Amino acid sequence: MFAEVGNNMDISKHEKMEIESLKTLDIVHANLSHVSFLSEFGKSSFIDAYRTRVPIEDLRTYVEEAFSEELIRHEIENSEALYLLCKNAKGVICGYAKFVNSELPDCVVGDTPIEMQRLYV
Repeated sequence: MFAEVGNNMDISKHEKMEIESLKTLDIVHANLSHVSFLSEFGKSSFIDAYRTRVPIEDLRTYVEEAFSEELIRHEIENSEALYLLCKNAKGVICGYAKFVNSELPDCVVGDTPIEMQRLYV
């Protein structure tokens, strides 16, 4: 991304804008108004990640259940999962993370550990 010129970095105007936009990301709690986004973004991200390793029909079957609006709505309504959304400088959602309480392996210690189950950007 950067081309070094002597001891100085030569950064284009576009690259500077990209770097600046990363400084203005906002993290917000998802609510029921975000269920559709979480479902669709999760489905497409999962399929994109695994399409070269898993048959497409198997992927579609899995995502229809794992990323269903009904399941996500239930998780949010019953506080079974914490969804955090990432918004860019223009307020557009550009990713999300899903956190759940789960049974911890013996090697994990701490007062309140939590599992990050998904991270999609």
